[in-house]
Amino acid sequence: MVNKRFFDAWCERSGFSKTSFSLKKEDWEGTIDNEALFEPKHTLRLKDEADFVVLPKVVFFPLSQWYKCNRVIERKVISYSAGLKRRNTLTESQKLNSYSKTIGDTTYELELKPKFIYFEKISEKGERPH
Repeated sequence: MVNKRFFDAWCERSGFSKTSFSLKKEDWEGTIDNEALFEPKHTLRLKDEADFVVLPKVVFFPLSQWYKCNRVIERKVISYSAGLKRRNTLTESQKLNSYSKTIGDTTYELELKPKFIYFEKISEKGERPH
């Protein structure tokens, strides 16, 4: 995943489009600022309004080598079969923005915003130690 602002600027400079599949390095001081996609003070949680582009590794790797990248964002692909139906808890908006594909009885979904559980130690008085 990369910040959409960087990717759009790079596409404009390099001439990269959905119809031209060649990658080329441009001599400019572009920086892949993925840090801006995260919630403040969180290292894993993306902002709800984060504007990003999902790229395959074969595209991201050269870009990250050519231009400074302050944060690599990798996400997992989750698969589940039709026999083990996944609970449908997605909103209509999430369904439209979903990165999933079904092949036969198996659905593959890119987990863009994984769920995290945070644990904190709280005293008997309900106070946090920090």
